[in-house]
Amino acid sequence: MPVFGGGAGAGAGAGAGADGAAAAAAAAVAAAAGAAPPAAASDKSAASRASRTRRRRGYAWEDSLAKRLSAARGWTAFRLGSPSIGLPDVLAVRSRGRSLMVIEAKSGT
Repeated sequence: MPVFGGGAGAGAGAGAGADGAAAAAAAAVAAAAGAAPPAAASDKSAASRASRTRRRRGYAWEDSLAKRLSAARGWTAFRLGSPSIGLPDVLAVRSRGRSLMVIEAKSGT
């Protein structure tokens, strides 16, 4: 509330209120500035953990597929390596039936 009068009571009350509001605003800015990096860091670490978990589950699923196919009669299956090379995840070959199975596994949430 703006004060237009020059009275001591009005000026003192407005000044104290303005100082209190400024202090509260400064405290809010400081708190927000101090709280933002840890929240961002924890969000990043949580996302990183979730990503690692998905990758681990994906690798385990690929390994499980390869083992299941290899256990089937006449099939030989194996994983082809890391995701950075442009190969499919699992390759299965059946020599009797002259079959080739290529699997690209995808993870979901």
